[in-house]
Formats: sequence, structure tokens, C-alpha cells
Amino acid sequence: MSEIAYGLDLAGYSTKKSGLARATRSGDSIRVEIAREHAFKRERRGTDRLADVVRSELSVVQRCLEQGSLLVDVPIDLQQLPHVEHGVYVWQTAKRPVDQAFKAMSPLANLIGAVVSRFWQIRRQLEDSLLGTRLWETYPAGSLGLLGVTNKKYKDQSARRESGGWVPVSSDPKKRVLASLLNELGWLGEAGLEIDDDGFDAAVCAVTGVAADEQRLEGKSLAAAIQGRLGVADGGIACEGPRGYVLLATQPAGRVWLTTAPTLE
Repeated sequence: MSEIAYGLDLAGYSTKKSGLARATRSGDSIRVEIAREHAFKRERRGTDRLADVVRSELSVVQRCLEQGSLLVDVPIDLQQLPHVEHGVYVWQTAKRPVDQAFKAMSPLANLIGAVVSRFWQIRRQLEDSLLGTRLWETYPAGSLGLLGVTNKKYKDQSARRESGGWVPVSSDPKKRVLASLLNELGWLGEAGLEIDDDGFDAAVCAVTGVAADEQRLEGKSLAAAIQGRLGVADGGIACEGPRGYVLLATQPAGRVWLTTAPTLE
């Protein structure tokens, strides 16, 4: 468990959809600051110089790792993909066991594949020993599923905190899920605070980083969960999770308080 953890919900270069958050634990309380501006949120053009973009984003990652742990919502350890050996099931050609078990996208799919490539440009600049010690992969939807709350259909939504709880920003009845989800979790925030789905996912990543060890699913417990979900105890495939992979299995005790900040510098 870390006292300070950063969460990064990473999107592609051509969008402004990435979210960055910092969680700080004090006793039983967790304060989560969601950045309104950061390097990953800037839209990049295909003609931008890659070295300049990576340098800007790498500096953010390094500052996060200097102050605490960083949990990223993007596949990092691809295990045997895309050249799986001794495959038993067709899904093994596109997904890791953890992706199949928790119904995640294929790391090499047409959308998420671009994000995997984006983060690899940063990962290759970091020490390998950081993965699984200060740098982690996580999956907010998988964590929300373990917590027993809504874990889908809240994308492209925003919620606002009012005196009676969270309310949807949009009048569209199909965009009420994020507000309901925040109320299910019981997470708090100051009146008037607005957060979107990207900030929320980043917050889930960050909270996972400051959760107690017994509240996290990783290592042997993760492997057992994968095996149980896949039902392949005798299926002849390895069910170990990717290196540095962690999920939030139970809600942290105490209050989770959300707020926003101009940046997290």
C-alpha cells in the first residue's frame, strides 16, 4: 500500500480524453484530486515530433513515480501476445487470461492498441524493476465489477455533486449512469464539483493504489480469480496475471473525497 498514488486513464494521441488523478491516504480517509490539465490531455497531431511528445509525457510519469506509485489503465505486460505458444483456446490469440476473465478489450484491438503503443513509448524509458513495485496496470471496470457496482455504460458522461448526492449533468436519461455509480460507491465531493468518466476512471486507478493490501487483488489471489472465472483448472493454460497487474477487490474503509485541481504539478 502506498500513501500517495496516481491514476492515469490513458486515451489515444488524437483525443483529449485522458484522465489523471492523485489519491492521498490519511488514516481512513482518501482525498482524490483530479487534474483539469496535464500533458496526456493535450490533443496531438500526426505530424507532431514523437520525441518531444514522449519527453513531455515521460516527465509527468517520472514525477508521479518520485512521489508515489502510478497505476495505469492500459495493458503493459502483454505476456505472450501476439505470438502465443501452445494455445488451447482461440481467445488466447488476442487476449491475456486476465482480459478474458474480466471481459476486457483485447490489448491489440483497433482502439486500445493505439493506447498500448502510446504508453510503450514511455515504458521503454523506465527501469524494468518499477513494474510491480511503483508502476502498475489496473482496470477500473474490473475493479467496479468486483465491488458489485455498475461497471459499464458510463462513458462520455459527467456528474455534479449537490447537497443530496451526485446528479447527472446531462438531461439525457441514458447519461445518468455515472451519477448513480458515484452514489452507489458513496464517494463524496464539494457542492458544485463536476467530474467526467475519464476523471472518474483515473480516480478509481488512484484509489486502488492507496488501498490496503487485503483490499487488492494481485499475485496469487489474482491468478486464482482468473482460473475460477475461466473455469480452466485442468485446461492446460497458465492463469497467472500480467506482471504488475492489480485490481481493487473491496472498498477502502473510511471516506473517499473527490476534488479537482488545475494541475498536479
